[in-house]
Amino acid sequence: MERSIHKSQSHIHGGFLIPGYPLVGNTFQVLNNPSKTFMDWCTKYKHNTFVIHLGSIPVVIVNSRKDIEYIWSHHPTSLNSRPALHTFHHLISATQGPTIGTTPAGASFRRKRKFLSLCLSAQSLSTENYVSAIEKCSEYVIGNLLTLSESAHVPFPDVSLLRDFQCYVLRCAIMLTYGICLDTQGKDNFLADKIIQTENHIINFRSYISNYQDYLPILRLCPFSNFFQSEARIWKSERDEYINYFQSEFEKGLQNNNLSQSDSILAKILSQRSNAKTLTHQEARSICLTMISAGLDNLGYTMNYIIGQFSSSRRGYRMQEKLFHELLAKSDNNIIQAWNDSVLKIDCDLALAIIQEALRNFSVLPLGLPRLKTKPLRLGNLTIPKDTVLFMNVFSANHDPQYFSSPNYFNPQRWLDEEGKLKGRDSVTHYTFGLGSRKCAGDQLSLREMYSLLCRIVLTFHIGKPRNKKWNMEPDAFRSNLNPAATSIEPKEFRISLRTRQSEGLDELHLFCGCKEKPQNKSH
Repeated sequence: MERSIHKSQSHIHGGFLIPGYPLVGNTFQVLNNPSKTFMDWCTKYKHNTFVIHLGSIPVVIVNSRKDIEYIWSHHPTSLNSRPALHTFHHLISATQGPTIGTTPAGASFRRKRKFLSLCLSAQSLSTENYVSAIEKCSEYVIGNLLTLSESAHVPFPDVSLLRDFQCYVLRCAIMLTYGICLDTQGKDNFLADKIIQTENHIINFRSYISNYQDYLPILRLCPFSNFFQSEARIWKSERDEYINYFQSEFEKGLQNNNLSQSDSILAKILSQRSNAKTLTHQEARSICLTMISAGLDNLGYTMNYIIGQFSSSRRGYRMQEKLFHELLAKSDNNIIQAWNDSVLKIDCDLALAIIQEALRNFSVLPLGLPRLKTKPLRLGNLTIPKDTVLFMNVFSANHDPQYFSSPNYFNPQRWLDEEGKLKGRDSVTHYTFGLGSRKCAGDQLSLREMYSLLCRIVLTFHIGKPRNKKWNMEPDAFRSNLNPAATSIEPKEFRISLRTRQSEGLDELHLFCGCKEKPQNKSH
C-alpha cells in the first residue's frame, strides 16, 4: 500500500522506491545519520540509486561513485541549481540573502560565483594579501597554544583544539573579507563564540531532511508555525547583528584609508559595483556571508580530525614525525625556512596526502547539499524529470570499496605513488568539496589554510594521546556524531596532549609567534 501511494504521488519512473508511510513518506526513517541509513538501504535492497519521499516530495538518493560521476560530472548543466527551502531561504536569508552555495541557479548566482571564483583563484591566493592573512592567523593559533604552559618545556594539560581551528578559519575569513583583525582569544572572544554558535545553528537549517516544515507544509500553519519559525528568527537576528557590525567597521576603516580595508574582498566588490555595476547590495552581502560561514565548521572539524588521528596511536605519532622531517628536508633542515615555506609554498606531498585522506575519510558533509534538476535525465531505467531533488551520498562515494581498499582506514599513503609524490586526480579523488558546476569555489583556499596550520603545528609540537583516557578520540564518524540530524558531522569532544619540540631554532619560532619582528633564517 505504501509503495502504491508513493507511486501515485511520484513522477519518477523506473526508480526503486524505499517503503515508507502515508503522508510523511520516509521522513522519520532518515532523521539520524541519513547518509549511513542510505548506505544500509543499498545493502538491504540491492540498489545503489533509489527514491525516497519526504512528505509527498520524491527525492533521488545517489550512493555509488559510478552513478555520481555520470550524473554530476557528465550532466553538470542539468544539475546546477538548489531547491529553495522555506526555513533557510525565506526566513534565515530574508535580510542578508542566501550564501552563494545555496543560491538557486540564475543570473544572480552566476554573478556572485564568478566574482568569488576570481577572488579565490590560484593567482589571487598567491598574492601578498592572502598569504599575509594565513601567515598571521596561523601564528596567532600557535602563539595561543604556547601560552597554555608557563614554559615551553612543561607538558601541556589535555586540550581540545576545535575552537582554535574554528577561530583560525573565522579570523582568516574576516581578515580577507573585511580587512578586520579579530582577537578571538582576547577582546573579541565573545563575538567569536557568538559567530561560531550562530553559524553552527544556521547551517543545520540548510538541512533538507531535518527541517520538517520545508516539506510538510501543514507545519507552517498556526499553531505549529511559531514553534518551527521562532528559533530560525532568533539566529537570523544574531547573524544580522554581527554582519552589520562588520560592515560598519569596514566602512570606518575605509574612510580612514586603512590599507587592510582597501585590500579586502568587500573593497573589491564596492570597486566593481562602482565601475561595472554588476553586483547588487544584497549580492555583496551574500558574498561576505559566504566567506564567513562556508568553512567555519567544515574546515575546523576536518583539522580536528587530523590532529585526532595523530594522537590516537603509535602510527599517528610516526606519521607526524615523518611529516616533521619531510618539512625540514624540503627546507635545507632550516626550521625557520620550513616555517615560512609552510605559507609561501604548498609542496609537501605527505602533508597534502594527510589532508586529502582526512577530507575523504571524515567526509564532514556526509550527504552534501541537495541539487535540483533543471533538465530531465535518464539513468538506466530511471527517468529523472526536471525540478527533482537529488542527493549525493558523499560519505558512501568516499568509502566505496571498489575504489578504496580498506575504505574506513585512515591511510594517507593511498594518495601517494611509490616515490612519495601526490597522485593525480585521475588516480584517486574524493567528493568532499562536491562535483560538477556547483563544486565548492573555496576549495583551494581551504587547502591552503589547512596546509599552513597543519605544517606549523607539526613543526612546533609533538601531538599525543590525552593523559585521561576518557578524552580519547572516537574514530568512527557516525558513532561520534553528537547531532545525527545535522548537516555536518559534529564529533564528540576529544582532547590531546601537546609537547613542544626541543630542537635548534624552535625558540625563535616561539618568539616569532609572540612578536612582530620576523627572525632571520638560521641553520638547523
